[in-house]
Amino acid sequence: MTHICNLTTIFILLLLLGASSAGQSPVRFWATNAEEQPPQLIWHMAIYVDWKVTFTIENTSASDVIVYGWDQKDGTIDPVLYLLRFNKKTNSWDYPNSSNAPTPWEKESSIMKHEKLLKPGESLTFSRAFSRVSDCGRSVIVTAQIGAPKSKKTREIRSEEYVVPCSDKKPSTEDVAIFDAWSASSRRNVVPRSTSEYCSHLTVSMLAEKNTLRLSPRDDGEVTGVDGLIRDLHKYSDRWEIEFEIQNDSKLPLFFATEPTRSNGENGPYIGLGEADKTLEVGIRFFDRPNYFLSRDETNVKLKKLEPKTGLIEKYVLPLPLRETLPPYKERVTEIPRLIDANKIETLKLSVAVVPDDEGIRDLLAPKASKPYFDGYFDGGEIIEKGLFKGKMLLETQSLLSSTYKVNQ
Repeated sequence: MTHICNLTTIFILLLLLGASSAGQSPVRFWATNAEEQPPQLIWHMAIYVDWKVTFTIENTSASDVIVYGWDQKDGTIDPVLYLLRFNKKTNSWDYPNSSNAPTPWEKESSIMKHEKLLKPGESLTFSRAFSRVSDCGRSVIVTAQIGAPKSKKTREIRSEEYVVPCSDKKPSTEDVAIFDAWSASSRRNVVPRSTSEYCSHLTVSMLAEKNTLRLSPRDDGEVTGVDGLIRDLHKYSDRWEIEFEIQNDSKLPLFFATEPTRSNGENGPYIGLGEADKTLEVGIRFFDRPNYFLSRDETNVKLKKLEPKTGLIEKYVLPLPLRETLPPYKERVTEIPRLIDANKIETLKLSVAVVPDDEGIRDLLAPKASKPYFDGYFDGGEIIEKGLFKGKMLLETQSLLSSTYKVNQ
């Protein structure tokens, strides 16, 4: 009898899920509170946020609902998948990606697939921070994913529209100084240090955005930052050797990724093929985990500190024949890393992760009795427990120093 009741419950909820096109939903998703908060710099977005909005997802149906999200390690989840912004030109809501569409659920990272059961009448709350200056008057919607117990069928839900209010309140002088130090505004032009003009200088990718990482203003008012440059590529009969220079001209220290380990336990940079299989992409950085299971995945990098006004040269060795590695992860577990014909490579692109010298990241690096076997290596999934990035994963704080090099010139 219990089994029949459970099947009936699932069937009813699936009917509700399928009826969303008619305006019905098993949950209500809306902003339930908003309040001012002290201005806080969101470093990787280069904005100040000063307005905290609390959202609630309430199960308004007569059946259990599963809400999916990122495990907060305290018995709760953060269910937000996307923040949509209203496009007045197209009269539609835009996703923050080039495809303007959600990632298919089966390809979504497992990080976002932790489950929270909501019984009828139960709810969960979470908050998002906005800027009443840069987001002033902007209409926003947040999305999440829900499903039914013991069912693989899920669907996207959207919150009710929320309009961010405006404010002319300015951050304190101290806050402005911090913001200026970490601002990632327009890219500055840099004169190459050598006659190798086919070597490009700093290109920093703030998550999905291309910006220049600016850390500190010079005394003369010019903003300087972090440079990354491929100095040389040495091609031998059995290997390629890359020399990559990192220069921290700012007044603030930072950490950079080094000593990468691949998923199979091998040491060495991560290698993939780019545009038309003619660009060799080499990375020393964090990658989000794939949405499939690997029987072995030892991927990690070490973080080393680079003091202000200092620089260094890292050397990376790529044995021949060249072969793709994991990471970067393939879309499907059945895809096998390919051999690479070095003679067809026209361009080399190298990316190195850097993260700010923040309290929470220093805490991750500190030896603790709770992690006696810690060796200084990270896979990017570590949760930051304090500081500016509290609650974020380490990989979410990385920016990429990228440089390109024309191989055959």
